[in-house]
Amino acid sequence: MLLYAQPFLLISLVLGMVTLQPLISYYFPEVGILIDLPLLALLYITCTKQSLLLILILGSSAGVLQDSQSADLLGLSGFRNIIICSFAYLSGTKIAIDHALTRFSVVWISFVLADLVSWILRVFFFNRYEIFNFTQTLTGASLGTVIGIFLFFVLDKILKIEDR
Repeated sequence: MLLYAQPFLLISLVLGMVTLQPLISYYFPEVGILIDLPLLALLYITCTKQSLLLILILGSSAGVLQDSQSADLLGLSGFRNIIICSFAYLSGTKIAIDHALTRFSVVWISFVLADLVSWILRVFFFNRYEIFNFTQTLTGASLGTVIGIFLFFVLDKILKIEDR
């Protein structure tokens, strides 16, 4: 029964994280700047080796929903999510990402790359001269990774997703 409901549960997970992100940013502005919950949900879906098509559709739609709630360029987060999830999916084909240490490293690298890709896209599309904030990126990647590994453990137990 849970096998057929799994895609709908994953879609609701991403929509819940998109909804939760502005609330966290409103009530905890320091934490809201550092972590990206929809990207964390998309990385979980990527680490569970779901369909690449599902990941790309969810990544682009979650990015558009994120951008509709912010002042960023529409599609910027979706493009970033697609790039990062494609990278994580391809790394999952080469290495086993079912262990906690490899998930930790893939999620941490993904958060750092997400901030770097966002910065590059803002500089190119907005024609701004922004300084890349390394300490904020490293702090956000570390905090997001710790929250992500805990969330991955809980979601693995709830959804009972087994490696294929």
